[in-house]
Amino acid sequence: MENDIENDKVDYNKVNHDRCFKRGLLITFEGIAATIFDSQVALHARQMRDQGIEFEIWTFQTRRRLYKPSLQRLDSSMKLARSSIRLFRGMFSYLPFSGFVNAVILLYYLIKEKPDVDFIHARADYAAHVCAFLTPFLKLPLIWDCRGDAEAEFALAYSPKNWLLQLAKRIYLWLIRWRTYHAATNSHRVIFVSKGLWKRMGKRVQHENIKVIPCGVSEEHFFFSETLRRESRERLGFDAHDRVLIYSGGMVKYQGFSEYIEMFWRFYQRGGRYKFLIATPYNEMAYTFLKRIPGESYKLISASFEEMNSLYNAADFGTLLRPYNRVNDVASPTKFGEYCLSGLPVIMNDTVQQANEYAKRFGNLISYYPNLILPDLIPVDNKVREIISKAASKVLSRTALVQRYLQVYTY
Repeated sequence: MENDIENDKVDYNKVNHDRCFKRGLLITFEGIAATIFDSQVALHARQMRDQGIEFEIWTFQTRRRLYKPSLQRLDSSMKLARSSIRLFRGMFSYLPFSGFVNAVILLYYLIKEKPDVDFIHARADYAAHVCAFLTPFLKLPLIWDCRGDAEAEFALAYSPKNWLLQLAKRIYLWLIRWRTYHAATNSHRVIFVSKGLWKRMGKRVQHENIKVIPCGVSEEHFFFSETLRRESRERLGFDAHDRVLIYSGGMVKYQGFSEYIEMFWRFYQRGGRYKFLIATPYNEMAYTFLKRIPGESYKLISASFEEMNSLYNAADFGTLLRPYNRVNDVASPTKFGEYCLSGLPVIMNDTVQQANEYAKRFGNLISYYPNLILPDLIPVDNKVREIISKAASKVLSRTALVQRYLQVYTY
């Protein structure tokens, strides 16, 4: 990828705009995070460009220590997006009045850069809250892209024991609730990633310009291939008898990685043919959990976005065992879609309602509950994986979802 960038540099600020009939400014306050930015932001801009919607992406990194890693990913993400990406620094979002301060910073850059756009797409609640301060001045439609329940996520992530910190948590939860209300009441169109999220948050929206669009997956990057499967298993050292379970994701509390370890251990005790493949950017955190199982039973990998499909093809089963909470029951995990487009059966509980419904529809659901007797896992053949991949592609691929986005942008 780095060599490609060196040999094929493009200034996406100076490209021909003739093919585009709408231009948007996509704003996020998440920096350029590993994998998620490429899969959900860069590829979205790339696909919309092919449909005549040109995006300029402005992403603000609000954590000082993460600015340099974001800057290092900028060129590769711009190459993937085939669109202009600008990286700015912002005020840490957890600080008081950060929304207003970041709105002032955003306004400064808007005045300075003068982007020629028809609408603003604010990714996630905080970005929409910041942009909502400026809607009276900009006279541009604001699209609030609601990715999840931010209030529930914060409530789950922090459990202080000190009474003063508990009080601070209550105050901050109120602030998040107000931010969401501020975003909802100042938006002109809204995207919810699941029906459950729409039911929970939609009552705050004061208009009917709402679309439910699950997290999409690029079928150019995620697919099943017999050749890729054979080559990947050989490269990773898996033989024909190994039954490989894969976990792909982070280590935050709502993802519940410890449950995956318990599940795998139950299978592994039946015989050493079960192997666990873990793909995460957070290797040190993952290792603290993996100490509970034998070293020869797993492979821990930090893979790039471009490498993920080869890992999925090498595996026999995906895993999605989220804990029961208000974060997960309205979620739309990108990793689930990636599992499905690569043709994987998915071992999962019924926590994530949307994923569970889709898995039943695609025929790749393997239900798992800790108190039930486990069946032996039998890998499906290549033809079945192709069937799963095609069924999922019709629902969760970016191509399948493109018309919903076009309806939002061209309304």
